Amino acid sequence: MATGVSIVDINNDGYDDIYVCAYGKNLMRLQKTYVYKSHDLSFKEEAADDGLDYSGYSTQASFFDYDKDGDLDMYLVNYLLAFHFYRAGQ
Repeated sequence: MATGVSIVDINNDGYDDIYVCAYGKNLMRLQKTYVYKSHDLSFKEEAADDGLDYSGYSTQASFFDYDKDGDLDMYLVNYLLAFHFYRAGQ
């Protein structure tokens, strides 16, 4: 299941790229993130090329220049595997 999508120019070539976060316990092909880079208005999956092929439960990614060095940095939010709900008064 896809959980989050970021549109960002990862390789700074002037074309928007698509970063897709996903999770799914039994869906092996969806347990990693994907980067679809635009090449002349067509897209190719290249997450491993940039070291962005995280295999796990991810929810959303945000891209920004955290260390102000001119390169994009990524903050990845991971999916919490266990949720606990409590009702007031119990």
